[in-house]
Amino acid sequence: MLKAAKIALGSSIAIYAAHILHLDYEISAGTIALLTIVTTKWETLKLSLFRMITLLITIVLAWTVFFYVDNEWVAYGIFVFLLVIICEILGWGATLSVNAVNGAHFLTRLEFGRAFIINESLLVLIGITVAIVHDSKKEKLFSKVSDAVLARAFKEIGLKSTVLKKRSDSADVLAESYIHGYTLVADAKSFRMSRTAKNQKDFKVTALSGWRRDAEYAVLCAPYFQYPSKISQVYAQAIEQNVCLFSWEHLVFLIANNITETMDLNFSEVWNFSKLYSHQVLCADMKKCFIREFDKAMLHLTEKEERQFASLLEEQAATMVRRGKLEKCYWEEEKKKIEQYTREQAISELIESKKIHKKIKQIDTYIRSLQK
Repeated sequence: MLKAAKIALGSSIAIYAAHILHLDYEISAGTIALLTIVTTKWETLKLSLFRMITLLITIVLAWTVFFYVDNEWVAYGIFVFLLVIICEILGWGATLSVNAVNGAHFLTRLEFGRAFIINESLLVLIGITVAIVHDSKKEKLFSKVSDAVLARAFKEIGLKSTVLKKRSDSADVLAESYIHGYTLVADAKSFRMSRTAKNQKDFKVTALSGWRRDAEYAVLCAPYFQYPSKISQVYAQAIEQNVCLFSWEHLVFLIANNITETMDLNFSEVWNFSKLYSHQVLCADMKKCFIREFDKAMLHLTEKEERQFASLLEEQAATMVRRGKLEKCYWEEEKKKIEQYTREQAISELIESKKIHKKIKQIDTYIRSLQK
């Protein structure tokens, strides 16, 4: 039951991550996560590596077959036949299912441009990232996926980026401008809808500023609608320490409009917004929300209109409302199930939730080590 819940959660997170990036066939990210989760972490890691390698084989094979065979069902049959042979020769038969999914996408679209290849690569990357960390706690799981998505999103807007391996006392992502040479550190934030009221410590603005080290800029990427809407110490801290309060919605807007950094378009003006804004705001107003001012600055820099961004925000808000209603239904069903528990079931569930058996086992292990 627990494994089923973890797989279901991982698949859902993968789909949502793909949705954030506006990928085609976003449902496939969840399928890939499900198909990549196996019995042990090491097996999952190996399978994930094989999936990325065989994706390249799939792309070349699909391009070769689908362009020269007009009949779709014949073309797909030949594609799968050759794919099976290659994977079996390599001993990577377990990758067939995901490769077949990618192949079906290429057959449906008959598109082999850079954008669609990136789309397919991201679906696989998101799916296997979730699979690798599927046995982590929910918050850690979502955090790791968020890091991978943020790093990939930075690449989509023209930056060189990587997820930092160090997990404590460090930012999540390091990015560098190919063209203008600056560097930035970034922290990816995602909050559950059921999360209680957030305070300044949840955003870690001060900590992020300290994590920049030799980087010029520090960027916090959080959900747009979960930044404080009126007054918060978060804004004062961002101004004082020059931390950019960015959002996933800003990234979606840039990617959806194919906006990338160029010689003429330098994103450092975005990352440096808090410092620039500090020269305009009065000390008494430093705690006031400045997200709208940031929106205007970004739109001015990218030469886009406010109505375009407003339209995207409306779409994102509608999506969140739909997700919120689904999540609410889930918890209401959970509540009904709990209300029907017998006394014995309730006690057993409570003991399990407090992990009492694991704690006793750990104490026993420690005692035995002392008695040797």
